[in-house]
Amino acid sequence: MSRLPQSFIKSLDDIAKAKFYEARQRYLLHLGESLIMHVCSFVLAEYKESGTHLMSLEKEIINNKKSLSVGTYVGWVRNTSQHLADIQKPSLLDDLIRKEDKNEPLANFMACMDILKKVVESDDKDLLYDRCVQLKKGVTLKKCNLNQFFSKFVELRNKIAHPIYEVKGKTINWPFTDDCYRFILEPLELAIQGVLDQLNPLWEYDQYIVSENDNDALVLNVEDGDITKRLAVKMELPEG
Repeated sequence: MSRLPQSFIKSLDDIAKAKFYEARQRYLLHLGESLIMHVCSFVLAEYKESGTHLMSLEKEIINNKKSLSVGTYVGWVRNTSQHLADIQKPSLLDDLIRKEDKNEPLANFMACMDILKKVVESDDKDLLYDRCVQLKKGVTLKKCNLNQFFSKFVELRNKIAHPIYEVKGKTINWPFTDDCYRFILEPLELAIQGVLDQLNPLWEYDQYIVSENDNDALVLNVEDGDITKRLAVKMELPEG
């Protein structure tokens, strides 16, 4: 694998060192969210490079400048990659993002999430881990793609962020228990690691992050090995 961004390396290190389920979950969610944003930035850059315009996407970007949800980024990945395919300029990541294929780490997490949700929303949540494991034995993993994995990740993330919700008039409390963590965190970690491995072409590119912005220039941070360098870029934009 090419060298990962430093922020991802740090998150993986934090996950490896986490002694408690709660911390491990927090680091995994943070890494997953960062990964979605990273992929979104890449396909939006490809869209910009294509020189085409998808008005529905551009209106959505303009209307969502603040407080972007993780689901919004996932939507942009889906819509932008589809547009690039439609204009015969597919994303470098097109096969991974859109093509449904055998992808065991991702499919396994998605199956586990569906099983966990089914048990949590049932009338009997006793022995949650044992019931989930038993249900998992009869599951055949389906073909999937990165878009589908990202959507399932967001579903888990939202359940954790908003643990009290209703299903058919019944109030559900998403559990923060060892049984829940034991069943879902390992599949999630393996899925995220699988995505990082499969995104190897992406890590060949330098990552630039805007640290300062004024009317005349952008100041960017770019990683060079273990060192972060600052780069000023002059902007020559038309008035108006």
